[in-house]
Amino acid sequence: MDDRYFPPIPPAVVAHLATIRMLADEDPGYFEDPNCPYDEELVALFVKEPEPQVDIGPGERWDGDFDAEAERLYTELRSFGQSLDSADTAEKNTYFRLSVSLIEKLVELKERAVGVKKVREFTDTVLQIMEDELSPDQRTAIMKRLREILGD
Repeated sequence: MDDRYFPPIPPAVVAHLATIRMLADEDPGYFEDPNCPYDEELVALFVKEPEPQVDIGPGERWDGDFDAEAERLYTELRSFGQSLDSADTAEKNTYFRLSVSLIEKLVELKERAVGVKKVREFTDTVLQIMEDELSPDQRTAIMKRLREILGD
């Protein structure tokens, strides 16, 4: 038995909602306009919630720095391994197997972070050179050509 209820929505209402969605997508300040007649409940259906920040630990927030996060995880893993008592053979064996797998993942993460950082630095450098050396018309022409090449 299905307990779901799907209330009917008249086609005119669907058309109005689609129009509101289109207008809001084209104008980020659409719902902030003082003349906006919609109540908060309706606006909440259209406004996307900001992505929450991830808690790392007490009082800490992840800032998206993969390199620093990989370093932190590696340090925690090593100090945990050093805290194990030599009498805990089964626990040490489990730790060893898991640590090898985790270290492989951390190395991959670190390599990826370095790659992302280098691409960002390269992009920033190219944009700065364009800003310093080219006139606004030249920059516009180059950006237009790049959009054509990239298909945007």
